[in-house]
Amino acid sequence: MFRVLPGVPCGVRTDRVIEEYIDHVIRLRDRLHQSSLDLTPGSGWSSERGSPSTQPQFLLDQLSPRCRERPWWAALAEALQPLESHPVVYLHGDLKPEHLLIDGHQLSVVDWEASARGPAVVDYASVVFHLVRDLLYGGVKPGRAPIDLMTRLPFSGPVLAWRLLLWLDRRRSHDIDLIAASDVHRLAAEEHAPVAYASLAGAVSVMRAAGVPR
Repeated sequence: MFRVLPGVPCGVRTDRVIEEYIDHVIRLRDRLHQSSLDLTPGSGWSSERGSPSTQPQFLLDQLSPRCRERPWWAALAEALQPLESHPVVYLHGDLKPEHLLIDGHQLSVVDWEASARGPAVVDYASVVFHLVRDLLYGGVKPGRAPIDLMTRLPFSGPVLAWRLLLWLDRRRSHDIDLIAASDVHRLAAEEHAPVAYASLAGAVSVMRAAGVPR
């Protein structure tokens, strides 16, 4: 069953509309990222038997088995360990401008296919990743990405690195080999959001030049 919702997707053409989009994301968190003591990490919003016992493992399990053979795997797994101290919350799983519809003062969030339970920073990493990727694939130069606007969102270098790898892993089978281990290590270890977002923009720009599909 599908229901047609009124509204138009958020835009990314100017800094002003990007700022409005991030405002919507920030306002969503109180309604979306609710935690409960009985929540466990996993796909969907209903806890089921067999769910990963840790939040880092939940993220790692979304990468294909071939990733375990890559030189960055161990470092990424270690960098994600602090997530275990984060509350488990309800996640949209794929927040991006086209999934937020605006109709006057009404905001509708659509496409819940990737809904999950995990650390809230996963949703924020998706927002930043999609924003950077869409701008660069739309022709914006890496140095012109509005990093100052994105720093309003909670940040995690390891989760941002994971989100970049998830994108490559789900494209052509060889795309995951295009990312240098040093770039993954640098992004996962970065503690300052502006530097991390600039590194992400640089990595996405390299992938675009290499022909990785959006």
